Amino acid sequence: MSPRSKDTSPSPGADGKDASESARTPVFSSKSPAAASSQIGFIHAVQFQVEGSLAFRASSNQMDSADTIPKAIPPGLVSIGVSTHDLCTRCGTCVGACPEQALTLGPDLFPRLQASSCTACGLCGDTCPGARVDYRRLTELTFGHRDDPETFDGIVRQTTVGYCNDPAIRDGGAGGGIVTALCWDLLKHGDVDGCIVARMKRDRPWEGEVFIARTYEDLLASQGSKYMIIPTNAVFQQVRNTPGRYAYVALPCQVHGFRMLAERDPVLRERIHCVIGLFCGGSLEPNLVEELLEARGIRIDEIADFQFRGGPWPGKMRAILKSGEIRDLHYSNYKDGAYNYFTSLYMPPRCQTCLDGSGLFADV
Repeated sequence: MSPRSKDTSPSPGADGKDASESARTPVFSSKSPAAASSQIGFIHAVQFQVEGSLAFRASSNQMDSADTIPKAIPPGLVSIGVSTHDLCTRCGTCVGACPEQALTLGPDLFPRLQASSCTACGLCGDTCPGARVDYRRLTELTFGHRDDPETFDGIVRQTTVGYCNDPAIRDGGAGGGIVTALCWDLLKHGDVDGCIVARMKRDRPWEGEVFIARTYEDLLASQGSKYMIIPTNAVFQQVRNTPGRYAYVALPCQVHGFRMLAERDPVLRERIHCVIGLFCGGSLEPNLVEELLEARGIRIDEIADFQFRGGPWPGKMRAILKSGEIRDLHYSNYKDGAYNYFTSLYMPPRCQTCLDGSGLFADV
């Protein structure tokens, strides 16, 4: 468990170069070496120059022509997923941060910018954890100092091993039900009004979603690992508009985005009471489940639920059909390698560059 997060005053917004629509000659820009010296990762933006002006546009792997930015918006001011998908974590921070709700999620869960609503405030660019991750700054925001950790596990106060005594929570968890037990303890004692967690959608169980659990039953529905992209931080719009205190369960990249946004957003900082970090070896593309079902000859309208680690520990990827039948989708269980078979096919490029697998900047 890490020490309680320390509030800090907001920092200035990101810098960026002016740009305008239409273009021909490509010009590549990035942060200056000085600005990037303490950062891990890099910024890639494509600009086009014509008649002395600059226009920021989507390149081939980004968005369709309907989403090309139609007005001058400096690329350094927007989150990296608007300009290139390779560095976007799809954490949802930019969507949750935007005060104008100018960013939404596309079918592939990358951010889409409605430029007519964008005021170029720079908040989504400042808080994007995809293009740059400043570990020393995150250490300062979380622990109140900039010292390097003594171990690869980060700054740790205590490490313990355990499981939940509640059989329903323990049996439904991926590893003892610890995260769900922590959330339920906070919820039932009134320390929080809700817990930000993930589940498979009720009406489309081959897709994942973030939601705010407010009951014991809600938490049970969130149990089990979800090895797929879920833009958890998009929920910050709801948190900002709904008074209360919340526990926040998130992956490392999502916590990076939260820390940077909370520095600038006092309402969010006040409402997130506890940050519970998950271990992560990389997420998988959201189309994995549909393709896995198709390969097994199962129609998506046949399934009532999908489990990445269903059944006895360590669990198997399996589909629960509306008929009640349970279909295993891989011959191996999780522990013996089912997840590993899919990482080379479905793991996003950005996940492969991440150094934080243990939630270094969470509270727990």
